[in-house]
Amino acid sequence: MTEYDNVLDKEVEVDYKNSFVHKGMHVVDVTSSECGRFKYTKEESMKEYELTSAQYDFYNSVKQEI
Repeated sequence: MTEYDNVLDKEVEVDYKNSFVHKGMHVVDVTSSECGRFKYTKEESMKEYELTSAQYDFYNSVKQEI
């Protein structure tokens, strides 16, 4: 897991049709933590968001860069 120090706290408009809900939060980028401060590897992301490999591949292919 990689931590970023330069995280901006700003409102972003996101198209939620390619997202999923995990613990009450919309996840639009499976490689980032919910707060956007950490970057996950595929294995970390699958564990954190309880995804199968196929689900991870799908959501990672449709993610939007924020």
